[in-house]
Amino acid sequence: MKRENTLIEALQKSEKESSIRNSLGRVKEIIWHNIIDGMNEIWPSVQIIFEQKELVEKAKESISDTNVEFGDMLTTTNRIIKFLNARNKYELEELGVADRRDTI
Repeated sequence: MKRENTLIEALQKSEKESSIRNSLGRVKEIIWHNIIDGMNEIWPSVQIIFEQKELVEKAKESISDTNVEFGDMLTTTNRIIKFLNARNKYELEELGVADRRDTI
């Protein structure tokens, strides 16, 4: 009888451990499934961020190339625009500028 009780207890303990292992296995599956779903939802945004970063770098290179190519012309152009914007219609007519839009 004692041996029988010991076997029954061992069997119950084994069933509990098996049940726990199955439960833990199921929990792991759920966690990994949620992680994968989250990554699938986020990944397009991550790709867009990398594409935008690349575009920003290309824009910076273009700006730098333009600055080298035009040099002081950009500064001069900005000064001319500020000068024209600071004048009224009559002052512009005296300078021979009929309309501000004609200067651009």
